[in-house]
Amino acid sequence: MENQEQSHLSNTLKQLEKEGYKDQLLFRENQLVNATTKNKYDSDQVATYKEHRFEGMTNPSDMSLLFAIEFKDGSKGTISAAYGPKGDVDLYNFMGRVDNKES
Repeated sequence: MENQEQSHLSNTLKQLEKEGYKDQLLFRENQLVNATTKNKYDSDQVATYKEHRFEGMTNPSDMSLLFAIEFKDGSKGTISAAYGPKGDVDLYNFMGRVDNKES
């Protein structure tokens, strides 16, 4: 049975896909990488991003983030990451260098 956090994450991903955020992104060597095209992006190539936080149903400290990212070349994608002590500090630092953030 899917837990509430996964359900919210899945629903949010479906909605973002309807909005054009279809590419899956990876974080490798301090760059975002499109999993399909293999295009690589530095933080200065990100136009905007939205951040969604999800809290674990049974353990509120088990949190995750979902970033919806639009690049200056017009491509859009998502990347999810653990939040808190299990999180990827390098990814957080990367996103912190992005100039334009939507809430």
